[in-house]
Amino acid sequence: MSVRKFTDSLYELYAGRGLSLIESLEIIAGRTGERQNPVKRAAQEILSSLSDGSLFSNALKSCISLNFDRTYITFIAFSERSGDLKDTISFLHERCRRRQENFLKLLEAMIYPAFVVALSVAACIFLFISGNDFVGKGLHEQNFFDAAQKIKLIKALSWLFIFCVIIFFILKKNMGENKLYEAFLATGFLINAGVNVASAVGLGMLVLGEDSKFGRAFSQAREKLEFGMNLETAFSSLVEGKGRRMKEAFYYAQKAGGKADVFEKMALWINACDEKKRNMCLRLIEPLFVAATGIFLLILMVNILMPVMNDINLF
Repeated sequence: MSVRKFTDSLYELYAGRGLSLIESLEIIAGRTGERQNPVKRAAQEILSSLSDGSLFSNALKSCISLNFDRTYITFIAFSERSGDLKDTISFLHERCRRRQENFLKLLEAMIYPAFVVALSVAACIFLFISGNDFVGKGLHEQNFFDAAQKIKLIKALSWLFIFCVIIFFILKKNMGENKLYEAFLATGFLINAGVNVASAVGLGMLVLGEDSKFGRAFSQAREKLEFGMNLETAFSSLVEGKGRRMKEAFYYAQKAGGKADVFEKMALWINACDEKKRNMCLRLIEPLFVAATGIFLLILMVNILMPVMNDINLF
């Protein structure tokens, strides 16, 4: 969140108003009416590093107040070599905005499950603490809500909790940041900025991570491009590994324009596929949790409340 605020401020002042980098950082570091926060401290630390002769990328790397990821620093380092810092700041601004939007979508999708879990936990706590007084008072002090019943109650709540955790990871996977989309988008941006295709693919690999499955595919593609192979051959392992639809999308993207267009169109295609998954998740989450709540209540009825009521009827 703080990195995004820093990037938003830098984008507004440096790319938007056309101030110099030093002037922009001085304004961020010295804004009045704001308490000392990580963004202000980071701007002060970066200014101090720049005044000592450090490059902007090295200043970000040594910044203690904010944790700039490797992709962020790498893109800044690239812009220092190419002299295109404003466009890079604009790109990073959009990247931070997309990540924030994905986080908010995930948070919004979890509101209903969180409400269901909170309500279930409240009901279980009520039964756990007050069960004996509620159903057994005045009936020869019989302990109707005994340890065995409490264990069943905990098991029922555990089932609902596990279900919620599974749904959370499914939502996170389908609604969170898609690094393959970010890698294709970043590679297209770099090619448009004048970086050769092989180097752009190598930098795009940093978004994915060198040790990840897709990161290794980008690394192999970079090596093949350096040996003069075409894009389709270089990315054959990645495209074929993702299935026929991606293979077709990559083929048509190549027919539509230049090399930068291939990566940008692939990013748009991946994003469109992600949107379909997100919409499907949002449509399914409510009925899934209605069903889960029904199962949870059924477990309570069958294993806890019905035996208790049968015991009461014996008196």
